[in-house]
Amino acid sequence: MTANEASLRELEPGVVTSYYNDLTAKLLDKYGPGPDIHYHLGLYEDGKAPVHSAEASPEEIRASIVQGQRRHLDRAAQIWNAKERFTGSVLDVGCGLGGGSIFWARTFGADVTAVTFAEAHPPLISEFARVAGCEEKVRIVVSDACEIPADEVFDTVVAIESTCCFPLEPWFRNLARLLKPGGSVCVEDVMPLRPHGAPVWSDYYYTRPHTLQEYADAAHAAGFELVDDVDITAQAAPFWQESIAWTRAKLSPRWGADLDIVERRRLRISLAVHHDLLREWQSGGMWQAFLRFERRG
Repeated sequence: MTANEASLRELEPGVVTSYYNDLTAKLLDKYGPGPDIHYHLGLYEDGKAPVHSAEASPEEIRASIVQGQRRHLDRAAQIWNAKERFTGSVLDVGCGLGGGSIFWARTFGADVTAVTFAEAHPPLISEFARVAGCEEKVRIVVSDACEIPADEVFDTVVAIESTCCFPLEPWFRNLARLLKPGGSVCVEDVMPLRPHGAPVWSDYYYTRPHTLQEYADAAHAAGFELVDDVDITAQAAPFWQESIAWTRAKLSPRWGADLDIVERRRLRISLAVHHDLLREWQSGGMWQAFLRFERRG
């Protein structure tokens, strides 16, 4: 077991689950209204964030953030050749509020099993899938990522910025039971390149980011090989600038006059952390990439 995996297991039982259950209303506010709500960074092909005026409303900035998140999935689909790999049965691990699951089902016709450990999320995911017109293509399972029942085998597994929430070795071992031989595990996540960035990311989001070597080693031990890695760090960094702009707008007297003291405090902490994360992305402390692993045999 790696140090990251040990630290993940040191968290009190239910801490991460409670965090994501409690986060639901905030996700709806920042990334909604749906039906495709994404809880991950966006992509900016030129590496530059749109310039928002000082008078821009949270709604205007939110619309730009969501467009970046949609570009992120479009790029993932291109890199992972979704026209071939996401047309059959897909396991979406750490699906959030189902934005990715809906994307794979609606765009490529995949039959998606969306896995979440947040019990507050399935009713919302189900309703969003219904509104998106793909309810029959999205099945929702509440499960720990490392203990997903092997009642079906899948063509493809996908995890967007969720693998940093669970230990890799048991996860890949479980996937060996869930994925067809020759199938792909498609991961997008954040990896530390120096000590400072990892605790900033992990302490705020209750995660422990893994290094690329840790991914490769855990995958290999379970019968998988790392076959692709595509760096998107520079294209993703502007997300933090847009997130900062949205938070500032929410805190401004014009748009945030009705916020209570608890929410204002939370947003100010978020603002400070996002400034720190932006510095890590821009200075080379963190690496963000699309990875793909193939199951041997």
